[in-house]
Amino acid sequence: MNNRRMAYRSLAVVGLALVMLTTAARPSADQDGASRTAAREIVKKWQAAVVNVRVVLKTRMAVGGREMQSSDDSVDTVGTVIDPSGLTVLSLGALNPGAMINRMMGVGGTGENKMEVTSEPTDLKIRLSDGRELPAKITLRDEDLDLAFISPTTKPSTPLVAIDLADAAKPALLDEVLVLSRLGRVG
Repeated sequence: MNNRRMAYRSLAVVGLALVMLTTAARPSADQDGASRTAAREIVKKWQAAVVNVRVVLKTRMAVGGREMQSSDDSVDTVGTVIDPSGLTVLSLGALNPGAMINRMMGVGGTGENKMEVTSEPTDLKIRLSDGRELPAKITLRDEDLDLAFISPTTKPSTPLVAIDLADAAKPALLDEVLVLSRLGRVG
């Protein structure tokens, strides 16, 4: 499905542009050393809170009410653990690319010309930084904010490293921003 790949590529380009923007202004040598040290400390402290989420999606494309194509695809995306119980937040677009594709393409038409893409997650796993996988379920979806909240179906053996959203900083214009992510299986 080429449109889905284009949507994922567009999201990747936006993410790359954000990273490039955050590194565009170079500080002096003294500030650069201090910034790198601070960044290393942040990564060391919070890297385990950034997890991979693997979802198997059943995707269908229908034109005029008739199914034209159906596939099961495995998708890897990144989530952030926000509670030691394993509650994780991620982009809803990763769990429901069909709705995103429909909005981007302005799906419409009537009768025989109406095209619709649907996607449904059939298997969901949170992959922790140590390689363990926790089966998960969707807890909450917010289409307006493009957020999905997932939680493990079984309680983790130990509390997970989690970002405390109540302790959030409020960045000002032109502040440096450090973005943590995790590579997928290939990386």
